[in-house]
Amino acid sequence: MTKNITTKLLLVLFASVMSFQTQAQGMKERAAASHYDVLAFAKAGEMYAELAAKDKATDVQVRRAAECYRFIGDSKESEKWYRKLSTHSGVKAEDFYHFAQMLKMNEKYDEANKMMAKYASMKPNNTIAKSHGENADYVAKLKSMPNKYNIALFEVNTPQSDFGPNYYTVDGQTKVIFASARSANTAALNKKFQWDGSNFLDAYEARTGADGEKVTVKRFDRGIKSKYHEGPVSFSNNGTVMYLTRSNYLNRKKGLDSARHNNLKLYISKKDSNGNWGDLMNFPYNNDMYSTGHATVTEDGKTMYFTSDRPGGKGEQDIWMSKLNGSSWGTPVNVADINTEGREMFPYIGNDGTLYFSSDGYSGLGGLDVYRATASGDASFDEPENMMYPLNTNHDDFGLIINQAQTEGYFSSNRDGDDAVGDDDIYRFQMLIPFKPKFYTIKGCAKTQSEEVIANTTIKLVNTETGETITKLLSESGCYEFENVPAGKYKIEGNKSQWKKISDFEFDTDDYDNVNIENADVYLEAPKCSLLGAVVDANNGEPLSEVLVAIKDKRTGITKTYVTDDKGQFTDPLNNIPCPGGLLDYEITLEKKGYFPKTVDFRHAIVKPGVVDLSAFLGGPIPMRDGGNFCDINPILYDFDKSFIRPDAAVELDKLVACMKANPDIVVEIGSHTDCRATKSYNVALSNRRAKAARAYVIKKGIAANRIFGKGYGEERLLKNCPCEPTNESDCSEELHQLNRRTEFRIVSGGANVKNNSTNSF
Repeated sequence: MTKNITTKLLLVLFASVMSFQTQAQGMKERAAASHYDVLAFAKAGEMYAELAAKDKATDVQVRRAAECYRFIGDSKESEKWYRKLSTHSGVKAEDFYHFAQMLKMNEKYDEANKMMAKYASMKPNNTIAKSHGENADYVAKLKSMPNKYNIALFEVNTPQSDFGPNYYTVDGQTKVIFASARSANTAALNKKFQWDGSNFLDAYEARTGADGEKVTVKRFDRGIKSKYHEGPVSFSNNGTVMYLTRSNYLNRKKGLDSARHNNLKLYISKKDSNGNWGDLMNFPYNNDMYSTGHATVTEDGKTMYFTSDRPGGKGEQDIWMSKLNGSSWGTPVNVADINTEGREMFPYIGNDGTLYFSSDGYSGLGGLDVYRATASGDASFDEPENMMYPLNTNHDDFGLIINQAQTEGYFSSNRDGDDAVGDDDIYRFQMLIPFKPKFYTIKGCAKTQSEEVIANTTIKLVNTETGETITKLLSESGCYEFENVPAGKYKIEGNKSQWKKISDFEFDTDDYDNVNIENADVYLEAPKCSLLGAVVDANNGEPLSEVLVAIKDKRTGITKTYVTDDKGQFTDPLNNIPCPGGLLDYEITLEKKGYFPKTVDFRHAIVKPGVVDLSAFLGGPIPMRDGGNFCDINPILYDFDKSFIRPDAAVELDKLVACMKANPDIVVEIGSHTDCRATKSYNVALSNRRAKAARAYVIKKGIAANRIFGKGYGEERLLKNCPCEPTNESDCSEELHQLNRRTEFRIVSGGANVKNNSTNSF
């Protein structure tokens, strides 16, 4: 069976066939030229083949034989004559191009590439030649996913040509409308097409069941009858507007250039309120000198893509775009992003703006291959992507439509195979492995670990393979969106002054099937502030370790305690303090054995993140008179939850009594403390009882009451940092708790020459 190029070349009705320009030599050549001029290529091919077989056959005779068989889809016979023509001195660049195309259709890819290379040497700027030269492994790539589709014949096909499916939804029922050359029931409609002797085309409809198979097939009723080629048909506006491609088959109509004998025209019809189709309206850019057809229109009816060989195109046939302005269609614009020097035909616009079309102008598998191109703007598209084998083959594959979910649809093909029915057949397909998007939209936010969005963050999108910063922006809201990001490997970084990066968002677009990548969040840590203090000996400037630092927040009453390290330093991390923006209002007390304690008021507004150096606010070294451990008196200790004076405590209190009698001018404070294992209020009361018990012991031994007073500090000044809040439980050892249950003594006045005292001070 001879397989025809795209439906008895309704498609090649787009091609301008030039009349014979040389004087015919002999009766057979004149007869062949006569058939050729009226597009009777089947008959003309037989005659030119006889002439081309002779040893002295001319270039024109051999070329015409090759062309005739190419036009009727006989790639094997066409290859034979192009092969002979390639040895002639008069061979042209286009001959090598068409020879390569026939070789591809016959799956002789290596030889086809060599012929395409010869074509490239003669047409170095041709994009088709460049595409083949730059993609030497294109066949292997296009056949690398044989399980990408599930393909089956659509049960509407006949031994004639059936092609060009389109969806048509009416009354909630989706049908498939297609063109067919099957015999009509009316004898008047069975006129034969001289091109190859087939029937003229007409439009038919198939009701499909849930499984997509045929339920019924009947002629699509538009309320008109004609003897023209009619089809394909497409629709918009919920099936109320129809776009019909019709061939007028002019047959040497007087007044037309002899180079053109027929062409395609596009007509538009609208349904009336009764559901009847109105008169066919001429598309304003139809012309007798070139073809216009194969329209696909967005559902809103405002943007049309169609095929035409009108002047101003890039190749044999191009895809054009026109927009509806009010009630008028705008001047067609060439969709230059997808057109080549070859044939671009059968456009179909998906609901997401993706344009599907067929072309032989790229490095495909042979004949027309189906491509898809993602929209990137008004009449702009990204680089087309071949839809791969087994949807595409070495034959003509064209006229694809796809459902809204982009998972299944229909297409036409004149492929060979045991299941092939006619010249062109319609196939169903299911996409088992979806195409990866070429461009992505990335959305995310800059956040803290607690998922709070961080405003005014600078966001960078970096290609991790090249290190190139693709784009950078300042997000006032803290959330961001990158559009039209090419497929690849990336990292999103968030930056904000004084903030610390916790994690970037790294991704490979190959891991995503959806064009939208969301929740691409980056995480930052808020800037931190801290309070740093240093305590030194006033006499020698050396740092003092183990100084107890009590920091009381005057606003909340909460006290935090720290102990200086070997460098004499302590750090308050200022947790839960706004940074910047916080206000510190503290009372800070420093205590150490052998030194007088000192209390300092500290008030400071934090205007920037970082370390607040308390030392500067304290004025450097803090001179103090000797106080602690005077007269070799040690702190006294208590049992847990007790305030009585133990025997070991009585020894230290007796030392205090003796010292105060020996130094009658000194006044002493008794400061009592607890561990943390009770509520704060209970511990204050307990420490007051301990201070009173010690004071009472000293007074009983003969010291005047006005020379000694006591104060309970509760758990505010833990010597060993064993906090229990808020549970009042602690993992510290009993030994550490014992050291916190203490009473200490300090001279608060007098004592300039205390016996046995040291000269240490802060």
